[in-house]
Amino acid sequence: MVTMAERRRATDDRIYKAAVIEFGENGYSNTTLANVAKSSGITPGLIVQNFGSKENLYRKIAIDITNKIHQELENYSSTWELRCTSIVENTIKMLNADPEIIHCMKFYISTINSLDTPEEVFRDMMEIYHRSPVNRIIKEAQSRGEVIDGDPYAVHSLFWINMANTICYCFNNKLDYPPTEWFLQIIRRR
Repeated sequence: MVTMAERRRATDDRIYKAAVIEFGENGYSNTTLANVAKSSGITPGLIVQNFGSKENLYRKIAIDITNKIHQELENYSSTWELRCTSIVENTIKMLNADPEIIHCMKFYISTINSLDTPEEVFRDMMEIYHRSPVNRIIKEAQSRGEVIDGDPYAVHSLFWINMANTICYCFNNKLDYPPTEWFLQIIRRR
C-alpha cells in the first residue's frame, strides 16, 4: 500500500522533472505553471500547494542542480586543467549513461546564461559558488598565468556554458565530441 508521503514524493518528482525540462527549454519568463502542469499531468493548484510559486519551484531546482555540480567539482583533482579535463570527461560519461541529465544541463545553462533568472535565485546560486573551491582554484590558475584574467565566476561560466552547450549539441546530433583541449582553450591565457 502506498502511503500519502510516498504519493506526495512521487507527485513532487513528476512536477520537478517536468519543470526542469520546461525551464531548461523555455527559460524562466516563458515558462508558466500551466506549462509545467500540462507536462507533469498535475494541476497548477497542486503545484502551488506543493511548491508555493513558480519562483520557489525554480529556486529549488536551481539550488539543487548548483549544489550537485559544485559537490561534483570537489571530487576532481586540484589543478584547473586536470579539473576541467575531468569535468568534460565525466559530463560525457554521465550523459551517455543517463540521457535525462541533458535536461539538468540545459536548465543550468539557461539559469546562468539568462537575464530573466530572478535576482534572489541568482544570489542564492552565487552563495553556493563562493563556498565551493572553484573561485579559489580559478584565482590560483590566474596567478600562475594559466587562465584568462577576470572575475572567477565569469571565467567559470564561460567554460561551463561553452562545454555544456557543445556537449549537449553533440549528444543531440550524435556528433563526435571535441577534444578536451578545445574546451580548455576557451579560458586559457594566451
